[in-house]
Amino acid sequence: MAPALLPLHYCSVHHLLFSPALHGWLSCTPGQIEHTFGEALRLTESTCPRCTTMTQAMLHKQFPKLYPYSEKPEALRGTEGWKLA
Repeated sequence: MAPALLPLHYCSVHHLLFSPALHGWLSCTPGQIEHTFGEALRLTESTCPRCTTMTQAMLHKQFPKLYPYSEKPEALRGTEGWKLA
């Protein structure tokens, strides 16, 4: 029988490990992970919420015409172009 491996998502950029049991990201260095789990863990490189936020901010800055309403409050988005009668 093959040994049981625990597959988890890990962001190597920000050293965050996703815990399915906690439904959240935990700060862990590669050394801590190796010491805690040893070879019973298989990590899948994933993007964490910090990566997603940084990527979205960079895209909005680099391509403002694709995101014309990104700087406006939520309540006003989509109302541009409407004229009062």
